[in-house]
Amino acid sequence: MRRRGVEEKRSQFIETLAGLNDHVNYLRTKYLLIDPLSDDPVVITGSANFSQASTVNDDENMLIIRGNKRAADILLCEFMQLFNHFRSRNVLNRQSDEEEAEYSKPVADDSWTGAYYDGGSQSCAERRLFGGGQLE
Repeated sequence: MRRRGVEEKRSQFIETLAGLNDHVNYLRTKYLLIDPLSDDPVVITGSANFSQASTVNDDENMLIIRGNKRAADILLCEFMQLFNHFRSRNVLNRQSDEEEAEYSKPVADDSWTGAYYDGGSQSCAERRLFGGGQLE
């Protein structure tokens, strides 16, 4: 059973549909980013699904944009916003009350930074990606 305070805190993350599309409960975007932070990024986006029907039979489109750093930055930012939006909710939903209570306490030392320097962790990979890679 959830404590009242925890439920109230989580209620800020409850999402609702606008009512315009009650039959659709998911978000769908179509873009592929290759080396988005490099000097020569590639953005692939459009309505096609990379399927036989989509690429041969249907009237779909796909744009390949190479070297446009602005387009790559915009779509990478959009991807990271969506990814972090749903990842944080997933983490919160998996936590027990005790884990959440412990997680919400401020940490006064640098003990929380270890994962950002552990070469095999997702946190370290993200730090290197967005920090330019050479932050050791």
